[in-house]
Amino acid sequence: MLKAVASVRDEVLRQCAADKIDLQVITNVFTGLTIVDQIAFVGYEVPRENPIWGEFTRWSRQPGVYRSFETIVEIRYAKHLSEAERRFVVCKELCHALDTEDGVCDVSTNAMNNLVDGFSLISAGNIKKLSPVMTSELIAHSGALELLCPLQVRKEILQNNGKPDDEMLPKIAEKYLIPEMQLLWAFDEEHIKAMEWLLSHS
Repeated sequence: MLKAVASVRDEVLRQCAADKIDLQVITNVFTGLTIVDQIAFVGYEVPRENPIWGEFTRWSRQPGVYRSFETIVEIRYAKHLSEAERRFVVCKELCHALDTEDGVCDVSTNAMNNLVDGFSLISAGNIKKLSPVMTSELIAHSGALELLCPLQVRKEILQNNGKPDDEMLPKIAEKYLIPEMQLLWAFDEEHIKAMEWLLSHS
């Protein structure tokens, strides 16, 4: 999955400045460079406390006789999401759609803690201890971050300013239009090491 995501990221960065990444550009590049041919977005009503903020379904169809099959992905997202949250959820579900046919996005505190623990295992070289579901979830989150705030951007921020503090983090979240909750671990040393490992082994 991450090899395809990295290709999308690189092309998006050729078309957009790192702090001006547009979801429509991501969508267009995604359908141009990956197995996904068409993407449909559908909002749905759900209370904010519901941990399922997004889900996707993937299927194939043959548009006509003697025509090649097309892969279609429908991304459903909770209507209550802020723009930054919606961008992250949509990108995460797009990344998931590269590997599986359907799934959901759980953003509960427990799910986030599990992700942080998983990245610690990867950076320590213990990826075999992760379940396939956890591995897929980690990689999809990593892919969404790569699309919206790429690793090279985060490393440059770290090099120039050090690890973002409570004052700087909201400014980065606003600049790159990404949820602050996701950035809390995006700049974590274990996460950076894990991402470097994942990208080099994808």
